[in-house]
Amino acid sequence: MANYPEGEEPTRGAGEWILGWALEGRAVQDVWIVPSRAERDPADAAAGSYGTTLRYHVPAEDAWRIVWVNPVSDSVSTMTARRVGDAIVQDGVDDDGRPFRWVFSEVERDRFQWRSGGASR
Repeated sequence: MANYPEGEEPTRGAGEWILGWALEGRAVQDVWIVPSRAERDPADAAAGSYGTTLRYHVPAEDAWRIVWVNPVSDSVSTMTARRVGDAIVQDGVDDDGRPFRWVFSEVERDRFQWRSGGASR
């Protein structure tokens, strides 16, 4: 995983993304762990990003509804995702009401590029 903060040097590290079907196959749930458990410092539980996402498809809108929960930062974000060309674009609002956008591109079986803009956490 690489992070490209605006005006700063990129950082790279390993992360984990564990996905599975939930709610009798009606949703997909994942656990996002960055840095990976192997790289995580147990003494610094607040470092990185550790949370879960629940997403379900809304056929009438050709979109996915998404809820991201990060207990480390005590934050909850809701999003709507749509395919835009070869990318997946997620527009959302964090629990402070600030809008943000996550874009997943260059998606392959074992990798992808992720860009975040706005107030995501």
